[in-house]
This record gives sequence, structure tokens and C-alpha cells, in this order.
Amino acid sequence: MARRFPPLVIVCCLLVIATDPAQAQYLDPGAGSIVVQAVIAGVLGVATVVKLYWGKIKGLLRRRSDSPKS
Repeated sequence: MARRFPPLVIVCCLLVIATDPAQAQYLDPGAGSIVVQAVIAGVLGVATVVKLYWGKIKGLLRRRSDSPKS
């Protein structure tokens, strides 16, 4: 049986690694390219989710607007 690390342990380890002052703080063009790709991927991911669930979203909005007003 595989043992899983608690999320808090993983977050703490990542924070220790990310805030280590001995690391070089140099961003080369490759790092900037990765950031741009991540932003584009996030936007396209949100657009895909909206496209997949658009019918449900529209149905929820339609039900609210079609309900009789009290």
C-alpha cells in the first residue's frame, strides 16, 4: 500500500525550497516563456470548461429568470 504525504507536508516542503536564499534568482527567457504558456493554458482551460458546461450554466440562468416574481 502506497503511503501518501499529507498536503500540509508537501506545501511546507515547497515553501522551504521556494524561499531558500541560496538559490539563484535569475529568470532567463525560457522561464518567461513557461510563464506565458501557463497563462495561455489557464485561459484556454477556463474556456474549455465553460464550453463543456455552457448548457448547464444557461439552464440555471434561464430557470432563475423564468421563475415567477413574487
